[in-house]
Amino acid sequence: MASFWILLVLLLLIGDLLCTSGQVTRPTNTAVFLTYTREVLLALRFKGTMPPAGLPEAVIGSSAGGARRRKRGRKGGVRQRVRRRGNRPPLPSIVLSNVRSIRNKMDELRVHTRYSHEYREANILVFSETWLREDIPDSLLELEGFSFTRADREATSGKSRGGGLGVYVSNSWCSQYTVREKYCDPDLELLCLSMRPFYLPREYGNVICAVYVPPSANAARAANRLAECVHAQMLRTPGAPIFVLGDVNHCRLEPALPGFHQYVKCGTRNNKVLDKCYGNIKNAYRAKALPPLANSDHSTVQLMPTYKSVLKSSKPVQKTVFQWSEDSTETLKGCFLCTDWSIFHDLELNEATETVTDYINFCVDTIVPKKTIRHYPNNKPYITSEVKGCINRKNVAFKSGDRGGMAEAQKELNRMLSEARRNHGAALEESVGTMNTKGLWDHMKKSVFEKTVLSLANRILSDPSHFLTPEYELLPSGRRYRTWRCKSNRLKLSFLPTSIVLLNNHHIVHST
Repeated sequence: MASFWILLVLLLLIGDLLCTSGQVTRPTNTAVFLTYTREVLLALRFKGTMPPAGLPEAVIGSSAGGARRRKRGRKGGVRQRVRRRGNRPPLPSIVLSNVRSIRNKMDELRVHTRYSHEYREANILVFSETWLREDIPDSLLELEGFSFTRADREATSGKSRGGGLGVYVSNSWCSQYTVREKYCDPDLELLCLSMRPFYLPREYGNVICAVYVPPSANAARAANRLAECVHAQMLRTPGAPIFVLGDVNHCRLEPALPGFHQYVKCGTRNNKVLDKCYGNIKNAYRAKALPPLANSDHSTVQLMPTYKSVLKSSKPVQKTVFQWSEDSTETLKGCFLCTDWSIFHDLELNEATETVTDYINFCVDTIVPKKTIRHYPNNKPYITSEVKGCINRKNVAFKSGDRGGMAEAQKELNRMLSEARRNHGAALEESVGTMNTKGLWDHMKKSVFEKTVLSLANRILSDPSHFLTPEYELLPSGRRYRTWRCKSNRLKLSFLPTSIVLLNNHHIVHST
């Protein structure tokens, strides 16, 4: 009897402890419910030695310190995306300014490139009106982490002072760049650079044209001379991103550079946009005004890349293709031979056509095996299965350590790539010769082969007897071709309207 009372007292003590720790609420019925607060549950989160069975790893979390694996989200926006990419942007981040003598602003510029992230994280710094002379050495203009290229004003400009261009290139972004052209006359000062950065998501390098158009210049002559330089670079590397930036004052480049877009919308001097940036990629940059350097009367412009590569801007497309082989072909032939086609003789023409077509498709779907492939938007149209097989053989040789086999695979890959490009160009030319509009656009929509289309258009224009030559009609100015007024999208995307647009964009005009 005494043991019974002792056991009852112990049970009451345990019940009181549970009530104080778990906040037990006792309803009127016999069931007992335990109610825990949020703080109690979070405190017990990492106390268990054995996690419940069946929970995924993401729910269990890390027991070290009780910290979350990662933040629930991250900051968005162009500025944060540029910072995250660091020295691997799809397009270079640029700082543009008219400094009006760069020599007396070097101290402030060095401070900015060291402590200001707008300058420190920029890939290219472009300055106009540097006011440099031959007696000023490059050692006075050095910036830590940047390489400097200059184009001083020459005597051919008719002035002895002022002007000049300077471009700083970040060494952590690009160390291979070439000066393509330097030009100076009373109407235009030009410095053209082609760059090959370490990280290049596109097949071709970037082309930067720094320009300065004096206030007293002839705007038409300056625009035409600049268009010739841009046209030469587009012919040298078709499809490459080209950017023209600098202080253009009263010169408007839109008529001379059709197909180029202007990115600077903020005022750079007295609410007027004098420092501009043009490029052949739509919505490539977002401009932001920064305070001017020292006593310059032009605001500095920061150009942050908003461009996204085709691979990231478009989702891959999954397609189902048939895997044709000799066995499947023979099996399909046997199926058709065993078919009693006489049962379709009594049907009407439309009904018989629909029935036979459905039957053939049913046989093909049943006999021929299928495979689901993923087509990425940046796939090249000339990359065939043979080229992919050669790439796989090279990878196998590399993993096995066979250096001789890897060299042979590389030679074969180079040969197959050249052959694939030639075959693709030949197929495009054949589509033009036979006026196969659908076949031509099927090739063109896969990749912008501007160089091939332009060469075909030049070949047509150089041959007066070609049946397509009369379709290219010059405007009264003699500088551009008359574009087609297309009522359908299919006609607009055909060869002739497309080639005329490309000819006008590239300023290729032939005298008649």
